[in-house]
Amino acid sequence: MGQNEDYNPTLVRTGVYKLKEGARDKNLILIHGLHGDGAFNREEDQMRDFYLALLHSDANGSDGADGASPALADYTVWTLTYNTVLMPFDISGSWLADELKKITDYDFTGAIVVGYSMGGLIGRVLVTKGFNFKYLITIDTPHEGPLEILNAASWFLFFCPMFATYLVHGIDSLMWGSGSQRLIHDNELDKAKRKTSYAFYATDIRKNKDAKLEGGDDVVPVHSQLSVADGDVRWRAVWEKVYEDGAWQYSEAHSKASRPHNCKDVLDLVRLLLKGEPMPERKIDGTPASAKAQTASVGAGKPPLSVEGWNAWYRLDKHDNAHMRIALQVQNQDAKPFKLPLTQVMHVQGGDVRAIESVAEIMLPPKAVRKLVFAVDRPIKELLPEELEAVSFGERRTLKPLFMPFDVDPAAALPTESCWQAGLELGAVSASQSEDGYFTEVTVPMTIENPSASVMYLDHEALDIRIDVTDEPFYGFVGHSDVRDDKRVRLAPGAKTPLTAVVQWPGGVGKPNKVLVRLGGSAMPAAQSEAEIAG
Repeated sequence: MGQNEDYNPTLVRTGVYKLKEGARDKNLILIHGLHGDGAFNREEDQMRDFYLALLHSDANGSDGADGASPALADYTVWTLTYNTVLMPFDISGSWLADELKKITDYDFTGAIVVGYSMGGLIGRVLVTKGFNFKYLITIDTPHEGPLEILNAASWFLFFCPMFATYLVHGIDSLMWGSGSQRLIHDNELDKAKRKTSYAFYATDIRKNKDAKLEGGDDVVPVHSQLSVADGDVRWRAVWEKVYEDGAWQYSEAHSKASRPHNCKDVLDLVRLLLKGEPMPERKIDGTPASAKAQTASVGAGKPPLSVEGWNAWYRLDKHDNAHMRIALQVQNQDAKPFKLPLTQVMHVQGGDVRAIESVAEIMLPPKAVRKLVFAVDRPIKELLPEELEAVSFGERRTLKPLFMPFDVDPAAALPTESCWQAGLELGAVSASQSEDGYFTEVTVPMTIENPSASVMYLDHEALDIRIDVTDEPFYGFVGHSDVRDDKRVRLAPGAKTPLTAVVQWPGGVGKPNKVLVRLGGSAMPAAQSEAEIAG
C-alpha cells in the first residue's frame, strides 16, 4: 500500500480508504478512473498529485506553502477504489454507495466528491443510489461515452468470445447507450443535482500551436466530458491544451488530465468549496467551436430505429434453471435498408444478453418492422428479480417479467399476462427391445395443450422424462423424438399438439415399469403426468 508522510491510506470499508483524518462533518472524496488505485500504490496515481496539490498549497492556491492549507486542514480525505475492468461502473458504484452508507460516524451530507474519468461516473452512481453529498466535480469524464471509434472497439471486445467473460464489463459500460449510462442520465436524483451541485471539466487539445482543436482529449470528446445531453449544469469549463511541435502523444492528455498543471480551474474550484463558499455558476460560452460542432452531432450516429413492444418473461427448464427472455419490436425508419447487428440491440444491467436468432445480423428493409427475442443468461443480482432495467439504443424500460412454461414465438402475438400451466395427457406407454438388443425402448405418446394466446415452442430442455425401475426413479434420455437440440415442437395457441418420445433404457439395468413426464422443472412444473409401462 502506498504511503508517505503526507498520506497513509487506511482501509475503512471494502473499497473505501481514509487518507487523512479531520472533522467528521467535513469530507473530501477522491475517485480514480480506469486502471487507477485508491490506495496510491503507484507513484503517479491518477488522484495522488491532485491530493498533494491541495495539501501543499494555501487556501488561495499559492504553491510552496509548508504544511496543509487552512481549508484542507479541517477535512477528512477519502479515496474510493473499485475494479474498473471486470465490473460495469453502475454495479461498482452501487456497491461503494452501500459501503459508504455503513460509515455512520461521519456526516457526508456536506462532502465534496471529485472523480477523474470513470470516477466521475461512479460519483453520479452514488447520487442515484441515495448516498447524499453536496458537490460533484468531474475531470474528463465520459458522461456520453468515449470517442466513436472507442465505442465501436468496446462493442467489438464485449461481444468477442475471447474477451466478453473476463475483460471488458467495466469498459463496455462506458459506451453511450449502455444500460449503465442510461441508468444515470434518466435518474431523477441525478437530474435534481445538475443545476445546483455538478461541475464538469473538459480538455480540448491542439497537437501543435498551429493545429485546429481536436474536439476532445484523444479519448473522450468535449461534448461527452461536458455531458451536454444533460442540459443545464451548474458549472462547466473547457481547457485548451496546446502541445509543442513533436510533443503530442496519443491519450496523454486524457491519462494526465487530473495532474495539477492540467486542471488548475478544478483545483481553484475545490479550494473555493473547501472554504465553505457555494459553487459558482459557470457556463460554456467560451467553449471552443469544435465542441459546439460535436454537440450538434450528439445522437447523429444512432441508427434510424424505433423500439417498441417490450415484453419479458421467465421459463424454467427441467433442471430448475431460470431463463429470462426479452422481446421487442424494431422498425427501420429510414428510406433505405439497414443492416442491424443483433449483438448491439439490447443491454441489461448485470446480465449477459444474446439474441435467440442464430445469425449475427439481419437486414431490415425500408420502414420494415421486426420482432426480436433476447436471452438474458445471468439475471440481475438474484434468481428471479421482479423488475429489471433494459436499454436498447438509448430507449430504457423497466420491465416486469411474466412466467411462461416455454419459449414464445416472437413473430406471433407476444404474451400480455402470465400463463404458467399447460395441459399434458399421456397415451398408452409401451416398451420393446431395440434393434441392436442393447436397450429397452420406451415409447411415450403424449398430447400437450397450450392454453395461452401465444405461439410457444417446446424444446428438449423443457421436456423431462423419468423412467421408474424397481420402484427407484432414474433419468432416461430422449433418443428419438420430435424434441431434439436442433428441432423444437410448435405449440399453437389454445390447441392440443400430439408428440411421441422414444426413450432408450439400458437393457441390463432392469425392466422399466412406470414413466413420469414433466414439463419444466420439478420446483414449479407447468404440467406432469405418470403412466404404467406395458410390454
